[in-house]
Amino acid sequence: SFVDTARSRDVFRAFAEGGEINREDLYKALKMLGHVEVNNEWVSAIVKDKFSDRNFLDALDFSKFLAEYEACHMNYVRMKFAEADVDGSGRVDAAELAQVLRRAGFTPITGVVEQLLLEVCPRAMEVTFVNFAKILGIMRYRLGFTLQEYSEIMAAFRREDRSGREKLNLLEARSCLDWLGFDISQEDLEAVWHEDLKVQAQANSSQTEEEYGINDFDMVRLVRAVREREAHFVARRLRELATRKGQELPEDAAAVVTKAQLPELLSELNVTLASPDVMLEAVEALKLSKAEMTMEDIMPVLWHVRRYQGLSQTELDLAKQQFELCDEDGSGGMACSELEFAIRSLGFPVSYDEVQDQLDIWDMDESGEIEFVEFLKVVSYYKKKELQQVLQNMFTGSFSLSLQKNMTQRRFSKAGELKRGKSELPSMLLSSGHCPLRQDSGVLRSTEEDETELNLWGFSNLISEYRREINDEVRRNHGYTPGEVEELMQLFRVYDPENQGVIAKRQLRRLLLDCVPQAEKSQAGREQIAQMIKESDADRSGSIDFQEFLLLMRLVSNRCSRERLAKERAAVVATHFSVRDLREFRKVFKSYATNSSGDMSFEELQNMLGSITRAAQGARGSQELLEILRRYSQGDNAVDFPEFLHVMRDLVAHNWGNINALTSTLLTS
Repeated sequence: SFVDTARSRDVFRAFAEGGEINREDLYKALKMLGHVEVNNEWVSAIVKDKFSDRNFLDALDFSKFLAEYEACHMNYVRMKFAEADVDGSGRVDAAELAQVLRRAGFTPITGVVEQLLLEVCPRAMEVTFVNFAKILGIMRYRLGFTLQEYSEIMAAFRREDRSGREKLNLLEARSCLDWLGFDISQEDLEAVWHEDLKVQAQANSSQTEEEYGINDFDMVRLVRAVREREAHFVARRLRELATRKGQELPEDAAAVVTKAQLPELLSELNVTLASPDVMLEAVEALKLSKAEMTMEDIMPVLWHVRRYQGLSQTELDLAKQQFELCDEDGSGGMACSELEFAIRSLGFPVSYDEVQDQLDIWDMDESGEIEFVEFLKVVSYYKKKELQQVLQNMFTGSFSLSLQKNMTQRRFSKAGELKRGKSELPSMLLSSGHCPLRQDSGVLRSTEEDETELNLWGFSNLISEYRREINDEVRRNHGYTPGEVEELMQLFRVYDPENQGVIAKRQLRRLLLDCVPQAEKSQAGREQIAQMIKESDADRSGSIDFQEFLLLMRLVSNRCSRERLAKERAAVVATHFSVRDLREFRKVFKSYATNSSGDMSFEELQNMLGSITRAAQGARGSQELLEILRRYSQGDNAVDFPEFLHVMRDLVAHNWGNINALTSTLLTS
């Protein structure tokens, strides 16, 4: 028997009302337990013969019902296995196993059967019924996912379940799907939950999306439901393509598509904005050598593309190289303070604050390190951001309404159709943050007065080439862009008043004290200054040239980043805000702290709170708020983000101005 007792209890609780399950819900309960095709005749016969045709079953009866249904199912499977066992040996050829599974009511995704064979009977050329039954049980337990896919779903669930309560709400479930590469809107997710997996929605109709209790098995079901929707879409589109060709397919016949048609077919699925080349690379990686592909062949391609974030093999290799460069101790983790340098070295123009937003999302355990898979998520984020900016440039003028619709729905099916002249590349680079442009760029020279028309992916390839051009230069400049190098040259000249091309030893101390004035106040700070000078002075001359100066500025920047990061992590621990609260508070902070210092002044804090509570507007409230701010500021009537978190925790802890009832307004405004 392959009845899972724990899951059976969960399913019973999901449907039961008054301690009993309605017989009308038995079909959905069996589907929930992994039966792909439920035989209603068996259900009716079992209820009639074993339970006197009752309309309601208690927990014990439900358990007995499952055992009876399992017996019927296994008899059916045994019959189908025997039909395939033409010589009566009790075995079937392993190569024919997929066909046997289809006869038994399963439609395995390409590659699943091969992996299950390796798992159950790795060296067998033939499969016995016992092993066949094991394979069926595993497929049902994992709902058709391979071991690797199932493990990835479980890892994503545990990653999101930071509280350890083994339950997620619907917002966290969406984050889990996002981690797995499913770019699904909240609206679409709610539709899947309520329409495809409506068990808990019916049983707990008073719950909000934040309150749903989604366990790990529910998460597997949710991923399968999302993937089934995609499979239905793919199957429908395949048949539409066949109809266009004048083919009339029987209802049970599998439609096919060539590899060349695959990117166009999948463009509407918005798979991490993967280019046609990435799709075809995935086909090659999965060794799908068939000239024509069915829906079962296409689904693993989607998963593979998502696993690697829609990045090409070249981009993956560059990311791996950069990650290993920053993973100095070989631990498999990159210090978060190195993330800005790593992303910049890949040619993406980013700032510390932008990178910090990504750390809020991906450094879920607040360890101060990110793993390679998390690093790929960040790289993919900036690649998608870049593509969206290019697409926005392409959708102009008469296409503005189409852009609005496409950007809202996050569908890029027209991306391969719309074209612009190649000479527009400079403006696209500038709008993507590449400013100033490299004057000696071979990519830019090749586009001058070239009106060859390119689609999104053509421009994407050119921008990737441009980024690769500047990779070595940015690395040589220790992560600084050409524009920043120009600014640092101006600073260098301030400390090289005689224009000798070096900063003398006597000026170095002044330079560092100007950059990190707090360092002089402690022995540890002074030792760090000495160490940074030692590291940057490669020739041990006692003075530094401009290239050594760039390294020194990177060391200073990394030190500041580590200090800011450590201060923020300490504030997060002390204030006990959730990750979601942290993300939302950062958005609020950035929207109100608009002065050049990056800190939030008292006036800005008062303005922010005054928009939701009158307590911040009167003289008494203003004085109270100023006193609270001064508890955490450095004496300048302004707070940085970690200090802002302390202020907010203080306000919440004392329910200042009834803020607890109004915080949700603040976070959603």
